[in-house]
Amino acid sequence: MISTDPLLLFLAAIIVDIYAGDWVGRGHVLWHPSDILLRMIGWVDVKLNRVVRGERALAVRGALAAFVLIALSASTGWLIHILCVQAPLLWAFEFILIVSLVDLRRPWLKATELAAALEKDGLVGGRAKLPGLSSRDPTHVDVYEIARLGVEALATRFSSGLVGPVISYMAFGLAGLLGYQAVVLLSERTLSPRPFFAFSNRLAAIIEWPVSNIAALVLIATSITMRAASPRAALSRFIHSRGGAKGGKNIAVVSAMAGALDLTLEGPRRYVSGVIRRPWVGDGRARAGPADLLAAARLFFSACLGVSAVIAVTIALI
Repeated sequence: MISTDPLLLFLAAIIVDIYAGDWVGRGHVLWHPSDILLRMIGWVDVKLNRVVRGERALAVRGALAAFVLIALSASTGWLIHILCVQAPLLWAFEFILIVSLVDLRRPWLKATELAAALEKDGLVGGRAKLPGLSSRDPTHVDVYEIARLGVEALATRFSSGLVGPVISYMAFGLAGLLGYQAVVLLSERTLSPRPFFAFSNRLAAIIEWPVSNIAALVLIATSITMRAASPRAALSRFIHSRGGAKGGKNIAVVSAMAGALDLTLEGPRRYVSGVIRRPWVGDGRARAGPADLLAAARLFFSACLGVSAVIAVTIALI
């Protein structure tokens, strides 16, 4: 294998996903890496995260479980890559694994479907389509929050679904890609008490901070090519967001998206138990609509193409 083969595989995986979407079948095949990791996390959660234990014991158990799962994922990726290098045709298996972990066309398609549902059926249609894009419970949201949630989902998907995987794969190969996926999935586990997943959440915040900032810079650069976007406002909002961390691990990329589209994102969340206060992000309009969601989808897609172009130039220069 020549030195550019790994990057070439990743570039090909991006092209295949943009063209064919979820080609491998996330959630429909037993061997999908994300599904395997989710089953492992669920098993560990049931076995070790027990309410009879104290908070300190749960925190220690969670940290050890996270370390083992991430190490096992990275080791599996390293072993698979070694095997693929030894046999000329096994590179196809590594390529399929990369394709399975690149998720670009699906969120773009779900965002356009959500925008169409909001335009056609209003609140009812938006609530029906939102779960395909966001994990937020749609029961207590209005049409403006549905649109904002869609925009936020595209921003976070760009960061953790493309920029993070690209960086981890370029730095550590398939081992880094699978290890990063384990970190992301662990941090998204919100059904259990917090102490057990405190370490994985903190680790994800540390890892996602530079990823989110790089993703934000890519969105800012991409917004220059869009007439409906404002790169100056995106840059200003991004710089302002770097002073605090209350907005979460993806605050940088969400801030850049908000500034580029003249929106205000995040904000309070309404649940059955009441309203959870969260800071607003951005100085624009909170009343987002289908047009804003479509603009975010165009910016997301253009940024994906921009990352692909950077990878292609890197391959050409190596």
